[in-house]
Amino acid sequence: MKKILQLIVIVSTLISLIVISLSKSTTGTLISIFTDHLRETTYSILFTKAGFKIFYEPMIKIVKEYRLRNAYVTWPLVPFDRPLGCALIFLPFAYMENNLRLPIIIVNKLEIMFLIILAGTGIYILFNHLIDKELDRILIIILMLIFIPYVMFWAMNGIYDVVAFFLITLALRNLHYRRYLRSLLYLSLALFIHYRAVMYAPLLFYTFLIMVMRGRPVVKDIATLVVSLILIGTTMYTGYLTFIKFPYDEAIREMISISKVLVNPLNLLSLSVPIFTIYIIMLIVVLHMLHVFSDPRDFILTSSCILSYTVLLLYHPIYQFWYPITAIPMLMIPRDRKSITIISLWFVAINIIILSWFLITLSKGSLLSYIQLFRKSISI
Repeated sequence: MKKILQLIVIVSTLISLIVISLSKSTTGTLISIFTDHLRETTYSILFTKAGFKIFYEPMIKIVKEYRLRNAYVTWPLVPFDRPLGCALIFLPFAYMENNLRLPIIIVNKLEIMFLIILAGTGIYILFNHLIDKELDRILIIILMLIFIPYVMFWAMNGIYDVVAFFLITLALRNLHYRRYLRSLLYLSLALFIHYRAVMYAPLLFYTFLIMVMRGRPVVKDIATLVVSLILIGTTMYTGYLTFIKFPYDEAIREMISISKVLVNPLNLLSLSVPIFTIYIIMLIVVLHMLHVFSDPRDFILTSSCILSYTVLLLYHPIYQFWYPITAIPMLMIPRDRKSITIISLWFVAINIIILSWFLITLSKGSLLSYIQLFRKSISI
């Protein structure tokens, strides 16, 4: 089964890289309407000029202060709502574009290829883990058919969530082997790069607590703990600047009112009662089943991460179809097959329900316009 996995990951990664290399889209993506990577590159170079101002001043204000070769800004009324790590990982590409003056399409494609390689590596780590757990082969195949195209599709469209996905799979794989130090570091890096990794905060606390309770730490342990704390502290600081110091909720709702975005049906301020009810029922069921079949350690860690994921869903005012990427590695938290099967079925089911809700509630005209926009945007 592992050899088949290796072949699938290698082939899917190579195909994705070839498709992007042949793409005629100036954004470098499979579908040109997706431009998140262009925004991250712009904000990276702005960080070198404006510093931490990008985290608490509207982007429209900062862009006017500095002249860039190719400034690309979406959501101009809000600051850079990513952690510092996001700006840093796109900084080399921003340097290529603004300092080395490489053709923009080349830089864009390099960004996408970077994301594809990390996505493929994360996929391999995830399914290699599930195979080691001797999960039912049919279930593994079903999960492959769902997750591999899903993660690769968004990687090919510049969604940098796959970077956090890769780091979280690394962290949970190391946690499985009780390499708590590495797990703590990778989880801290994931949070430093993407705020949605905060759903794994219970695991951060767990690994940190184990490291502290080990007794006398060696110099390497102390260094890793300090680095992890710096990463977490920096993320908390930028989060404070963006979501507390700046009136983020007010600005984002103003943007929603003038933009075509998908409103989150589980957000408490724009609640859809039917889907919320279904979600809560399924949440209670999955928590009960985990309580029955999991050992105490697995139940506490898995259920706390599921609840953290739920809090994020309830808080976020908008919903994008790539948001679940960072939650996929939750399948790696339990140590027994039954618990992994339970959480896998729950996770797939709840996201199918959310997707179905959008398809049903969108008017026929809106749905057709989205399809037409996608068709026009694909240029290979």
